[in-house]
Amino acid sequence: MAEFGHHAADDVLAVLDAANELLNRVDFSRLLTDEVMRANSAVAMLAGRTRLVQTNLAGRMQQLADEGRTAPPEDLLGRGSGMGNDAAARISRHARLLDLFPVFATALADGAIAEGHLDALAAHYRQLNDSDQAACVHDADRLAQTARRLCAEDFRSHLAKIRRENEAKAGVTPEQRQKRRNTMTGGIDSDVGRWLWNLNLDPVAGERLHTALEAEMKRLVDENALDEEILTVPSRLRAQALSNLVSSGFQIGRRAPSDGAACEVGVLMDLETWRSGLHENTICQTRTGLPVEIEEAKRLLCDASIYRVVLNDDSVVIDLGARQRLATAVHRRALNSMYETCGAHRCRVPFHECQIHHVEAANGSNTLLANLVPLCHRHHHLVHDNGWRAVLSADRVLTLQRPDGTWDEPQPLRPLGRTGTPAGAATGPPGEPSGSPGDPPGQGDLFAA
Repeated sequence: MAEFGHHAADDVLAVLDAANELLNRVDFSRLLTDEVMRANSAVAMLAGRTRLVQTNLAGRMQQLADEGRTAPPEDLLGRGSGMGNDAAARISRHARLLDLFPVFATALADGAIAEGHLDALAAHYRQLNDSDQAACVHDADRLAQTARRLCAEDFRSHLAKIRRENEAKAGVTPEQRQKRRNTMTGGIDSDVGRWLWNLNLDPVAGERLHTALEAEMKRLVDENALDEEILTVPSRLRAQALSNLVSSGFQIGRRAPSDGAACEVGVLMDLETWRSGLHENTICQTRTGLPVEIEEAKRLLCDASIYRVVLNDDSVVIDLGARQRLATAVHRRALNSMYETCGAHRCRVPFHECQIHHVEAANGSNTLLANLVPLCHRHHHLVHDNGWRAVLSADRVLTLQRPDGTWDEPQPLRPLGRTGTPAGAATGPPGEPSGSPGDPPGQGDLFAA
């Protein structure tokens, strides 16, 4: 930091130029594992400080705009930086937010929170009425402490819980709350000359659309109806499927599903909830993992096909041993009752975006649940194309072996609706991994450290 010594305290541009020059000298190529982790923490703090500087600049731009001396920050931020309109608007939102919640600026500068936390708070604040907004600002210190403890996704969930509690006090039913928040925004974006839409649906409406899209995408692939540039890119294929559905209607003139099911929504509910209502480990959600109110789920089941999945005490499905080459819809249903996300360590890609992977290569007779695990596109690519190897234990601990023979961290099954240490996990003091050096770590090894 000695290089900053010759600059005057108010010489902002010189300080920024010197900081950029220092960063240009950084070479990461010789860092070891622990050094990489320390460097990553330092970069996270640097990113927070950089975002804080950007929001301060946006605030100053807004002051100048209010005085009639310049254009609004949304118009100025992108000049000379290559920043698009959306990114500039996001910084401006963050600047306004930090004016209301200065304690979050401190957390951002410390590297304790990230931009995603600010996005979550901004979205939360916009959805509150005037009195709840005032209460939110008053509660800023406690919210910031919570944000420091949680990742951005979990902080967003925490804020959603607060909104639900507020609405319950105001007499708003859960179903009313969900449907009130259905929105479709967007339109023509003149910057790119295209239509851009943002759709926000409640779990049931979203599941209906998702099911329709999946069916239309499968039809397009089966019929090879489009060129490969579209068929092999999921986002393009999904857009084409949506266009088809809007233009022609869903499944007009097409045969009904082979199982005769008319319901377009898949709901996962545990038997105890069905029989007795809410309990500590209740599961009542769509196949894509979104919560559904119990009464609404029961209404849906009035004209739906119902199938049963039996799990043991460790939330592992009891396999029926179907023999065939590829995973079926029944396999996906069973796996979806065990997994909300990709099975790899700490991967948060949702189940419905994953592929079903054969741990031992498919041979026509080993398409059994004990040999199947959901993997996202990235982890599936690592296993099939980059020389990684997957090992799945009897209690569904998934471990990936890197090409150099070392093991990635093992991931035990994360039972739906449960929290805390997975069943069977060791909780004692640290120790050496069990088994021979070439064996994958076990579930006890994972929780030993």
